[in-house]
Parts: sequence; C-alpha cells; structure tokens
Amino acid sequence: MDDNIIMKINALSFAYDGPLIEGFSLTLHEGERVCLSAASGKGKTTLLRLIAGLERPSGGGIALCGSVRYLFQEDRLLPWFTLEKNLTLVGAAPEQAREVLADVGLEGWAGAYPDELSGGMKRRAAIARLICLPRVERELLLLDEPFNGIDAATLDLVQEALERRFSGAAWLMVTHKKEEAARFGARVMDAKFLPGD
Repeated sequence: MDDNIIMKINALSFAYDGPLIEGFSLTLHEGERVCLSAASGKGKTTLLRLIAGLERPSGGGIALCGSVRYLFQEDRLLPWFTLEKNLTLVGAAPEQAREVLADVGLEGWAGAYPDELSGGMKRRAAIARLICLPRVERELLLLDEPFNGIDAATLDLVQEALERRFSGAAWLMVTHKKEEAARFGARVMDAKFLPGD
C-alpha cells in the first residue's frame, strides 16, 4: 500500500437479513476527511463497525495502516463513574480530564455522573473522552453522527477541541447534516453500498 494511505476498502460486502453492503470500495489518505451521506438504514454505521473490527465482512477486505479512534453513535459513558473517571479510564490524568471537559464546555462538571447530564452534554463528554485517548502516530477517526444534540453555541468549542487533537488524523464521518461536513472541511461522498442505490 502507498505510504500515505491509512485505509483501503476493497469490494467489501456484508449481509444481515439480506445484502446491506456489496462491492463497496474506498481509499482514505492521511489527513483526508470524508463524510458519508446515505439514507438511514443503508449501512453507514455498519461500515464503521466493519472498519473497527466489530463486525466481520462476508466478502472483500479492509486494510488499515493506523489506529482507529471511534466515536459511536451512542455516548457509551459508564453511568457508575463520574465524567472525570470516564476520561481517566482511557489514560487521561485527572488534570487533563478536567481541562478537556472545560474545552468542550463542561467546566465544573467533572464530578457529575452521566445521568445528571442532558443529551447534548453527554455527547460532549463522549467527545472529550475521545480526545483523551493516547496519541499515536497514524490515526483514523471514525465519527458516527458526532454532533447529535449539541447546540450551535457549544459546537464551536467542540470543533476547536477536535481540531486541536486530531488535526493530522484521517476522518471518516457519518452525518445527516452536510453543513457539519463542510464545517470540518470534509469531502461529502454519496455512499452507494448496493448496486442500483
């Protein structure tokens, strides 16, 4: 594979109660940002799960030359831990955890539990946890509906925090809002997962 390629998907297929993805190919280079656009239920989240190794393809292949950083569609915060503890579990020092929470507009919430937060606040906490993951040389960022529930006022803060941490990473984003792709400089790709789509 080319030294600059971080991910290459070749003729990927996946079936679940019938074909969901068939013959899909995509190449992503270091630093490139792509936003997948397709109707609900058409396989976008499944593709991210396949890339992350959480599902097995029925055909084709995925070659990765880097580490995957995955923001799930669900926030997946551990409800029995405070926000600070949710972040230190992925390797952040307590002081760093508090700083990153402040960066996404959650200053003063480090001691709160997830069930004390609104949906948008939980989403920002999940993004803060993603930002706290240890840095590695080559990163592929998978973002599944990353900004659901985040209001416009705090989206600027979240964008700045993500840009600081993942400026050199490759991004593969799934969102129904194309303006979010434009905001992050991502190329919008109309994903055709099945022949005839």
